[in-house]
Amino acid sequence: MARIAWLFLFVLLCIAIYFGWQADNREPVTLAPVIFEIEKEFVNPYLPTGEPTEGVVSGVEQAEAESQPAELQSEYNNLPSGEAAELIVTGEVVDEPVQESGYFVGSYSTGISRQLVCVFDPVGNSGDVFSLMKDFQAKSPSWGAEITLKAYTDEGIIVDEFKAGKCDGAVLTGLKSRDFNKFSSTIEAVGATTDDSVLRTALETIMSLKPKTANKFLRNGPYEVAGIIPAGAIYAFLRDRKWDSLDKIQDKRITVMEGDVVSQSMVRQSGGTPIVATTTSFAGKFNNGSADIIFAPAAAYEPLELYRGLGENGGVVDMLFSQLTFQFLIRHDKFPADFARNARQNSLDNFDSAFEMVDRATKTIDPKYWVKLNPKDKPGYAALLRQSRITLRDEGIYDGKMLKILRKIRCKSNPTAAECAENLE
Repeated sequence: MARIAWLFLFVLLCIAIYFGWQADNREPVTLAPVIFEIEKEFVNPYLPTGEPTEGVVSGVEQAEAESQPAELQSEYNNLPSGEAAELIVTGEVVDEPVQESGYFVGSYSTGISRQLVCVFDPVGNSGDVFSLMKDFQAKSPSWGAEITLKAYTDEGIIVDEFKAGKCDGAVLTGLKSRDFNKFSSTIEAVGATTDDSVLRTALETIMSLKPKTANKFLRNGPYEVAGIIPAGAIYAFLRDRKWDSLDKIQDKRITVMEGDVVSQSMVRQSGGTPIVATTTSFAGKFNNGSADIIFAPAAAYEPLELYRGLGENGGVVDMLFSQLTFQFLIRHDKFPADFARNARQNSLDNFDSAFEMVDRATKTIDPKYWVKLNPKDKPGYAALLRQSRITLRDEGIYDGKMLKILRKIRCKSNPTAAECAENLE
């Protein structure tokens, strides 16, 4: 009887090994849509020139086939699809992560670690950004963490406390994320994401990077990008709708965010007068007449009462100047090894919800305020924005690799554009 039992166990073991081998040899799946090809030399801006880096091909990275050793190439194969293998948690560290429904489990101890994530939301804990972060909070225990969310309406305080280590994670705008990751923050470059499809493709590509490439581009020192949430287009709000062209905004008072060299450069190039403001004061300056023009997302219109500044004569220019994002940053040594990768996958899963929030906010703007640009003025704006991007790249404010990725995405949908032939970014 014992011999039969041992034979039965041996058969089960063989079956398990066979299906494990089949899982390892399944066809790979792609996490991001294939829409462009980045040239093989994917230069890492955070490494010394000349060090080999992985390539980004067709929207997701793979090891450069001709220059990387075979054992490294194998690490860049996409993960197998289908049923995830069973994982029996014993309390010991598991060497290889297991994918289940897009997330990774088993690469950390069963002990739950606790972290404080400081969230910037202009409306506080009742705002849309804070609401979206609750989904990360609910799922974090399955990733080996237990995060506590704390809302702030002053972004500058979060920056200081995150740098000081008082916050283990932070949710900031792309502008304020620049100190922590220039590559990801450049997705907000002026005029670089001409519509939602460009932004979505860029975010899906970045959030799907495999660990080795993600570590090089989404990590900078102790900081790592664990998610990016789209928050909508940035529009120009005018106290007088007649200021709808570049020649009409000369000497107008235009708010720029404290420390935002990008906006300051653009305002000066356009002939305007910069009025320094913070995320808590810019709306008030517009509403009380201290500023003539502000740049803000549609989501700011109702909660910050921008209709007061618009009054009867104001207008909102229906042109996308840039795309606002909220970026989830963490101190990676404070979180389980696969937390950032799981959080980035969760960002992908929440894109539709984020874009729906943006659409709802845009519809709250009174239709009477929308100002259509004269078609003859659009090339002038596009040229100004592109020159600003190039200048800021050369000054080290924007990341050149991200600008190149965004240009390739734009040219995929509009290959006849002049920028596609000129190749200046």
